[in-house]
Amino acid sequence: MQKSHAHRKHLTRTEVTRLLQQAAAGRAPERDSCLIWMGFIHGCRVSELNSLRINDLDMDSGSLYINRLKNGLSTIHPLEA
Repeated sequence: MQKSHAHRKHLTRTEVTRLLQQAAAGRAPERDSCLIWMGFIHGCRVSELNSLRINDLDMDSGSLYINRLKNGLSTIHPLEA
């Protein structure tokens, strides 16, 4: 019996790796790779990544404010190197 992926709502590591490889060959590889990693690590939707603004980043505390669109629950995420 073949497993159904109909309920899966996240990317696998292999899929993320392939996305990063494609981003590296694009016009803005640093930006695109950063967005892919942020989406993967912080569980962001594309629309949440697109709505990020520079003032959402707090370099002093090393955190990122993410305005969550689903359920309206915004979150603050620590940034690690």
